[in-house]
Parts: sequence; C-alpha cells; structure tokens
Amino acid sequence: MKHRRVVTTPEADADPQRIDEWWIQHRGAAPNLFVEELADAIALLGMEAGVGVRFSRGTTPSFGDRAASARRVLAASESLTKKPGP
Repeated sequence: MKHRRVVTTPEADADPQRIDEWWIQHRGAAPNLFVEELADAIALLGMEAGVGVRFSRGTTPSFGDRAASARRVLAASESLTKKPGP
C-alpha cells in the first residue's frame, strides 16, 4: 500500500494545536487522546487519500463540506479498524 504525505496549511495546523492544549488541561484521564486520534486520522488520509477532499489554497470549504468530509474519514476509519465477527 502506498503511503502519501499529508500536507496541511499553517491555518489548518493552528486549530489542532489550540485544541490539544485545551485537551491536556481539561481531560486529565486521557491527555493524549486528541493527538493520538488526530495522528490516526492523518495516517488514514496518507493511506487512503481518496477519503479526503482536496481544497486549493484560497478556497475555504463551507461547514457542510467539512462535516461531510469528516464523516467520510470517520466511516473509512471505522471500516479499516473493525475486527471481523466470530
């Protein structure tokens, strides 16, 4: 399986940094959960590039577009991590 590099913009990097700082301060029982889940999502995008939506610089997707993209990534992630039944 080909692994692709996932490239983000500085603007896209700012939110996860802010969220991670909040998460560490407020979620003592699982301080690394957010960053681990984000890393898994980015790894999934690198393996399954078709699950993401590519946006050119200067275009900002609407909330609906971002939500639909997030749902596709989550659905793909769940299908890759499901264990076969008995």
